[in-house]
Amino acid sequence: MLLTVRLLSSPPDCLSIIRQTCGDDDDIDVIIHLAAFPSPAYCDENRREAWKINCPMGLLELNAPIVYRSTDQVYEGTQKYYDEDGDETLPVNVYGRTMMAFERV
Repeated sequence: MLLTVRLLSSPPDCLSIIRQTCGDDDDIDVIIHLAAFPSPAYCDENRREAWKINCPMGLLELNAPIVYRSTDQVYEGTQKYYDEDGDETLPVNVYGRTMMAFERV
């Protein structure tokens, strides 16, 4: 079963929607998290909303692997290219911090 939960600017309780549709947490094979507020300026002005969407800790309750799309905003922005295995992360804005925080969980 493929379930798509679309989060808008005012997110619904996506965990409830997922549980109502999929049943037990054991029935979820993988979560693909693609939702994000990608505008650094928007995230700086709307920090609480940015953290809620970009770093949805509640998804961890579902005990399923999470595939997550990140960003180059987790780096400080002084280089043209970054090596994700060798370069240090140092986000300079709320967007980068939210994305890095969810990468680390």
